[in-house]
Amino acid sequence: MPRILPFALVVLLISSVVSRGAEEDILLTKDGHSTCVIYDDAHAPASVQEAAKELQRVLKIATGAPLPIVHAPGEAMIALGDTPETRQAGIESARMADEHFEIKTQGKQVFIAGRDTKDGEVTQEGGVTDGTYNGVMEFLERYVGARWLMPGGWGEDVPARPTLTLPVIAIQDGPDFASRSMTISFGGVSGPWRRHLRVAPNRQPIIRTEFNHAWDKYDMPARLKGHPEYMALVHGERTKIEDWHPEMQGMKFCTTNEGLIELYANALMEEMAKKPAQQMWSIAPSDGGGWCECEKCTALDEPCDWPGNRMYGKTSKTRRVVTFYNAVARRVKARYPDKVLGGYLYAAYTYPSVDATPIESNLFLMLASRPYYGFTLYQDELAKEAPRLIDAWDGKMKGRMGWVDYSTYVGLKTPVGAPYPPGKAILKLLFPALHQRGWQAMYWSSSFNVQGWGSLHNYLTAKLLWHADADVDALAAEWLERAYGPGGVQMGQVYDLLEQKLAAYKQANPKEYQYRAIPEQVKAIHLPLFPQMEVLYREALAKAQTDAQRRRLEMFGDNLVLLNWNMRQAGWLEKPETSAFYRSDADFKTFVEQHSASPSISTTNAKPEIYLKPQLGTGPSAPAAVDK
Repeated sequence: MPRILPFALVVLLISSVVSRGAEEDILLTKDGHSTCVIYDDAHAPASVQEAAKELQRVLKIATGAPLPIVHAPGEAMIALGDTPETRQAGIESARMADEHFEIKTQGKQVFIAGRDTKDGEVTQEGGVTDGTYNGVMEFLERYVGARWLMPGGWGEDVPARPTLTLPVIAIQDGPDFASRSMTISFGGVSGPWRRHLRVAPNRQPIIRTEFNHAWDKYDMPARLKGHPEYMALVHGERTKIEDWHPEMQGMKFCTTNEGLIELYANALMEEMAKKPAQQMWSIAPSDGGGWCECEKCTALDEPCDWPGNRMYGKTSKTRRVVTFYNAVARRVKARYPDKVLGGYLYAAYTYPSVDATPIESNLFLMLASRPYYGFTLYQDELAKEAPRLIDAWDGKMKGRMGWVDYSTYVGLKTPVGAPYPPGKAILKLLFPALHQRGWQAMYWSSSFNVQGWGSLHNYLTAKLLWHADADVDALAAEWLERAYGPGGVQMGQVYDLLEQKLAAYKQANPKEYQYRAIPEQVKAIHLPLFPQMEVLYREALAKAQTDAQRRRLEMFGDNLVLLNWNMRQAGWLEKPETSAFYRSDADFKTFVEQHSASPSISTTNAKPEIYLKPQLGTGPSAPAAVDK
């Protein structure tokens, strides 16, 4: 039976269609010319002025039209930020959520405005909000077609559009995660790239998170002198203050000692008094092992049968860490009720305690993803465990949490040139799960290789940091086509082969928690795939249609030169000289010297000589570090 609409609703729908029909598309530029201006307030925040300059620059590349930046409204204009004209158009930035924006057209005018912190100001959570800048990036991507595929000049892809017509626009948007951080090397080129993709390089969005290892902070090494009883009891002896080193790896407190708790809390509050503007402060334990073995501390440890905990034994130290967190948090809350304390849930204290003791409301905890580092989430057992772990902590913290991730990270302590896939299945698993539960912060450790094989992974994660439910497959397909042109088909096959082989390897090695490019892994994955990767790569390179496509492919190929060399040094290749990636000793030395500061391969800050030594061996590798 057809549904009959109420008469009033029919009238409303008809009037809406008529009203929209009255609106016309905007001819922004024609044949490289425009009468439009970019308008912002002369006293607008620096982020708005930055947005105006970037809008002008990209539009000039795309259309050839040099739109001037003015500080007075025009008949045809793109108005940025909070201005009287923007408010008259119905955009109220002050009422928006942090980092949100609105893009709206009226007549010959485009309005882009969002919630912006003024220069020198921060949000209530200690971060910043650059709503207008975010809106401009959305405008450039959606309506101009600009993409920032990878850091550096070769990563920018702006199609030529001498005539640019805009449809009627009325959109609002904002990020899924309030705090979005992404570690990546080569900050000089990766900073602008992250900025374009609305991931914080230096400006912490909305929430300024502090959660790193902090037991060596607040002048604690000096304060602990004369108090050996405050240090961890290990093998019957207290850890010596004199053995302390800068990162305090493996140095722990006796966290049940009331004097230690009081000392640490007071030291922290003294620092708070010196920096009243800082909202969040970390109280996380030092990294590594060395936990206190005294009777009171060990009494807090609990049995833990979560599958991922097997690398830490059969017990969990979560209750002793959370007990310490709570004790410090209560003391701080009494004097500084507006401050927030951050800390890790990590390693031997990853899994939630069965203790029902509430966690103090001034704590914001970051759940680190180990034991899921290094693509171990391709193991079915751990892939099922991760959402369950997220739910278990969410039940205790009610959204006052964030996620620290190295799950698709491959540490290149020994840079061998082995390409890794983007880990699409893992991205699809984690990002929606965290967003659906309302977690606020995401700290992602991306690929160190920013312009070679790591670029697709970095692009996908940056996009998901903005919208966690984005279509990963569609994003990847577009990236491959935009980055490599027709050769994107072959390069997509390379990534798919690596994905399949790596997933099978992880499933076949459930006890391996290593996240380095270890010899066993490279030999099992890259050695058998190398001939096929080479054929697909060479087909892709032959299809390159532009200098940019060719250069991006060549940067990927640089890694295969490095990989060929290292596998040859390990004695794995029968006829290495038959490969297009083969280099003689002299040629390889020249290659490394030429690329020693290039983002395309991981040889930064290293002397070329070390790459002339075997980087892969046939013997067993060092086991993964275990924090017990």
